[in-house]
Amino acid sequence: MNINKIKNDNLCIQCGACEAQCPKKAISFQNFKTQISSECNDCGLCLKICPVNQLTDYNSEPPFEDYVLGNIKKIINVKAKNYEVLHNSSSGAFITATVKYLLDNNVYESAFLVEGYNYDNQLKTKRFIKGDDLTQTAKSRYLPVSHSTAFSYIKNHKQEKIILVCTPCCLAAFNNFIKLNNLDKNNYLLIGLFCDRVLDYDINSYFIQHPVSKGKILDKLYFRTKDSLSSNWPGHLKLCFKDGTQADLDRKCRMEVKDYFTVERCLYCLDKLNKNADISAGDNYINEKRGSDGSNTIILRTANGEEIWQKVENLFEFSYSTKEELSKAQGICLRMKNLEFAKIKGIIKGDCDKQHKKLYKEIFRKKKIAKNKNIYSAIQFDIKFQNFKNDIKKKFFHKS
Repeated sequence: MNINKIKNDNLCIQCGACEAQCPKKAISFQNFKTQISSECNDCGLCLKICPVNQLTDYNSEPPFEDYVLGNIKKIINVKAKNYEVLHNSSSGAFITATVKYLLDNNVYESAFLVEGYNYDNQLKTKRFIKGDDLTQTAKSRYLPVSHSTAFSYIKNHKQEKIILVCTPCCLAAFNNFIKLNNLDKNNYLLIGLFCDRVLDYDINSYFIQHPVSKGKILDKLYFRTKDSLSSNWPGHLKLCFKDGTQADLDRKCRMEVKDYFTVERCLYCLDKLNKNADISAGDNYINEKRGSDGSNTIILRTANGEEIWQKVENLFEFSYSTKEELSKAQGICLRMKNLEFAKIKGIIKGDCDKQHKKLYKEIFRKKKIAKNKNIYSAIQFDIKFQNFKNDIKKKFFHKS
């Protein structure tokens, strides 16, 4: 048994855990695809570490909202006091400021983070240590990230105190990795990102074909930056080209094509708030006074998370919030659709209602369009056609 089934079911999120765990080095990721060589001896370790096997264990207990929220000790809205660090971030700079402090003060020896904004190849985490510049690690990517480098390093440096920053699926893989390799969990600080779907790398091709690119070679793509169009949170898109020019796009350009590029595995995930982290962090939609630079909502989930917060709290302006505020702001009830989608896929048992079946089918229709060679034109035509159909329906509805 190996992860071929995960691959064939389009559930692989290329986290890299199986690549690092495989004793035969039979698994690799090339051209954004999972590859399994003839060296594989079906030992099954890849399946034991794969987070897809723990996609959802929800069976109506506990109540759905409590299940998605997970264990919560404190909910805090934070914004870095250092303006330069704050402005360079997507929101409140909690992760950048915290990681830098912990490394600089020898609380942890290293951290694995993503660096850079070029997506010609799959993103991989890189090891950072005290004194390293973290500027290029900030901002959101919304793309699958391989942690194989981190996992391989950790396997060979079992006593080192390390920070990992990752999405819920990658964090689940790391928790499996800890068990399989008899690691001491106390050596690791797990900072979990809030995650409402990652996108496949075809979205890079979409923006390369965008009219603002004018056929130029794309060097960097910022999905969210406060330097684009305005300095206001949540930030806009910025395209930087090899010739030194750049172009700005409104953030709506990303939001309107999100369904076309959603990684399938994300359709079935219930863990938006990274409930297995020590500290979860994401954009703050709770506090209406977060300001034009934005802020983070963080969730302290473990004793280690609380201890880390006590060390870094002086770096931030902060206020506290309730579970009810968090649930409403993050739209936790909307996660029910993923539960319904998981029924369609057969991941969990049960019958899906007609409304969600229709929505599920529509997402896959859009994903198919995104595989078109002329990806930008195909998607824009579809958006205009769907808008036209909706306008006709509205007129018909009003007339009737």
